[in-house]
Amino acid sequence: MAGSAAVPAAFVRREEGSRYGYFRRRDGERLAEIGALDPAAFAAASERIGSARGRTEHPVIREGGLEVVVKAYRRGGMLRGLLGDRYFGAGRFERELELHERAARIGVPAVEVLGLVIERRGPFVRAWEYTRWIPDARDLWDVVKDARPEDATALVREAGSIARALAEARIEHLDLSARNILVAPDGMRVLDLDRARLLVGSLHVGLGPLARLRRSLAKLAHLERRPFDPEWDRALARGFGGSDRDIVGEALLRLRRAARRQWIHAFSWRGR
Repeated sequence: MAGSAAVPAAFVRREEGSRYGYFRRRDGERLAEIGALDPAAFAAASERIGSARGRTEHPVIREGGLEVVVKAYRRGGMLRGLLGDRYFGAGRFERELELHERAARIGVPAVEVLGLVIERRGPFVRAWEYTRWIPDARDLWDVVKDARPEDATALVREAGSIARALAEARIEHLDLSARNILVAPDGMRVLDLDRARLLVGSLHVGLGPLARLRRSLAKLAHLERRPFDPEWDRALARGFGGSDRDIVGEALLRLRRAARRQWIHAFSWRGR
């Protein structure tokens, strides 16, 4: 049943009518105390200071001395038109919270979740996530596309190291892309762990997300009519493999295989 998950140690649970939420101790609790269990009303009543891009734009608000992104979850793909913001059960969102906490314990650079709110609506649920706003952060592609070639390659290599950090934490990010890695003044952060899962296995679990990251770079380059730098494959592999030449070699083979199969996905890019 929705709401039956254990509360992560760093969070407290709050309930109000058809909604319940998990809020990070101290800062998240402050949000709950001033109305964050009703995200739509809370965001509308708060000072809006910007927006963050996802499938839709998410408002960035200032309230209670905190600057936070208010993300309303919405489906993508074919289900978006049918179900919109409705989901069958809260499991994916509660698992995301647990994965964020695992990432934090192990040292994976991810955004900081301050709260998660679930609203029950008959057989469905709706969900919102509060994360701490990172000023001056931009997504990886927006930075790479405007950077000098050597700087872009260095950024892509650092993104490869993010994929490695996730693999070492045994987190398989099923939607890792150049749009959900943020580049901030103090380093990169990964987003959107709602489409991630915990795996038991070797570092090879990270090669699939690494290939997805490469495909997203190729797609975005195609859509904006920019070249895909061949150096980026080597940069991703070196970022993922570090000083281990065997892993670098395996990663490079996987990326080159992905490049050969890219035509399968490229059909859906045409005409965009």
